[in-house]
Amino acid sequence: MTLFPNLLTVYNEALLVVGEKTINDHDNSAFAAVFRGVAENLAKRFLSQYNWDFARKEAVLDIQGEDERGDIVYVMPSDVLKIRRLHVNECKVKEYKVVGKSIISRLNNDALVLDYTYPADIDQWSPDFYDALRTYYEGLIRKSVLQDVNDGNYDMRMAKEMFIEANAREFNSNGNRDRNDGGKLLAARQGFGRHG
Repeated sequence: MTLFPNLLTVYNEALLVVGEKTINDHDNSAFAAVFRGVAENLAKRFLSQYNWDFARKEAVLDIQGEDERGDIVYVMPSDVLKIRRLHVNECKVKEYKVVGKSIISRLNNDALVLDYTYPADIDQWSPDFYDALRTYYEGLIRKSVLQDVNDGNYDMRMAKEMFIEANAREFNSNGNRDRNDGGKLLAARQGFGRHG
């Protein structure tokens, strides 16, 4: 099962832009192989690369128990792509470990909040993100299937610039709180990696 049920729509738009026919779920073409091989991973990569407001969630973490050292084990939500920050009452927690789908911390608090990126579906994406991903797919198609390396590389570079510009516009218009936590910090004891 795919994380992005409508991702084929974006890819098909890219195919049309480069002058090719669209594909369907049962297509066996080289274009379909590229889609099945990398399209979803690229969407996850670009969602995780920046802090997009449309792909942001917060969740109070449930305590699963303690590990063998007596540290507290919290269960992460199943849809986490990237941890943005961990906080209690807006005070950032910087020292914790991620093990599988769990967060381990010496901080024992039932109000520990995880601010994270999740795989938002296409209908939630900003138009700028959508356009940048479609442009990246155009480059990928040109380079990998049509063997047009120069134009493919150009499209992929252009898409990366589009992601940077889109994220900057989003930050400037929304005042994204990820970039400034007011200097607040909850530090745990030595032995945990620092994050953020």
